[in-house]
Amino acid sequence: MKEMERDKAKKQRESYMASAGVMLAFLIFAFCTVAMLLYSTAFCQKISQRGEQAWERRTCGQYLEWKVQQMDEAGCISTKKLGGEDALVLTESIEGEAYSTWIYCSGGWMREYFAESTSVPDPEAGTEILEVNQVHISQDGNLFSIKTELSDGTQVCTEICIHSGEEEGE
Repeated sequence: MKEMERDKAKKQRESYMASAGVMLAFLIFAFCTVAMLLYSTAFCQKISQRGEQAWERRTCGQYLEWKVQQMDEAGCISTKKLGGEDALVLTESIEGEAYSTWIYCSGGWMREYFAESTSVPDPEAGTEILEVNQVHISQDGNLFSIKTELSDGTQVCTEICIHSGEEEGE
């Protein structure tokens, strides 16, 4: 009888050991799965953040180039100050009336303001285009240099050469 009880106890211990091994394997699998999910999430966030930063850099430069090239006519592009900050002013004639588009930085945003040329915008009045810290605009003849500091501190430098001021044959 004792031998039977010992065999039964031995089989029970072996069963517990097998169950413990299965549970240990399951816990290791669960831990690895959770660790992989956490790693994948962090990796995807980094890729998304880099993509967003690249989009902001491209968008900023392309937006400014497009706006300036769209207005590339003699006397239509100038730089001014608005609220102590640099502003790019693009002037156009619509049905005989002069209108200006102001591109400037205010309140942490690159803004665009469109109104009659006689109107000077309130710095907070423009439409928010892109979140930025600063915009510096300078002009040297036909070359406009626009240095933009994005909200993450990245610097975007855009140089745009206008052709409207060039003489024929240059």
